[in-house]
Amino acid sequence: MIDRPARDAMSEAIQAYMDLRIGSRKFDDTLFQIASGTQDKSVWAVKDAAWSFYSDTEDHEIRATKQAWDCLNRLRLILASDVEAEWYHAGRRWSTYKTLFALCLAGFGGVALCVGFGKLFVLYWVLAGLVTCTLFWVQLRNERKASSPNFHIFPFPSVSAIFLVRRQVPNFARAQYPRSMARKAKFHSDLDEMMWIVRLPLWVLMAPLALLLLALPIRRQEMRLKIPADSV
Repeated sequence: MIDRPARDAMSEAIQAYMDLRIGSRKFDDTLFQIASGTQDKSVWAVKDAAWSFYSDTEDHEIRATKQAWDCLNRLRLILASDVEAEWYHAGRRWSTYKTLFALCLAGFGGVALCVGFGKLFVLYWVLAGLVTCTLFWVQLRNERKASSPNFHIFPFPSVSAIFLVRRQVPNFARAQYPRSMARKAKFHSDLDEMMWIVRLPLWVLMAPLALLLLALPIRRQEMRLKIPADSV
């Protein structure tokens, strides 16, 4: 089902966010309102994909890298076209990191059985918190590196698919990446890295719960596109 008014409204909301006319909270509210009033699965899929490019815990202007900016343009291209998009469950994934998190979690029980709930248990708790934070940081960095080769075309399956859809929407205009945006994105990227140090006490305090959540298998979600045949 293609809901053209809803697609156009969501595309305009994304454009307004990219043009600095609205902040992240207004953007989030607008996307939710549009998606909740339509049965177009592509609108829902784009809303969920756009969530990666802003924080819903603070109100801020867009601070996107060139890659993220281009991805927002591709989401707008989907909305401008008759492409049908949806997220689907692609199974659960286990990794070496999950094994390490599970072993660290089991260590709480092992230390408690061996030495009781004394100073050594508290020491293990602190070390487990530090190890958990470090492992999670390394995991995120490696996952970003692994996904970066395909991020330049996401959510399309290939470059040719992008060109195919682009030919079908000849009036589509890409938003140009502002030069000042790169400095803003770099600053906030460095700030996010520094925040890992600030959050260390919380990681230590919540170590058992964090390990339990991180040890669970990841439910993989992937976007699937149904692209109409080229009629041009």
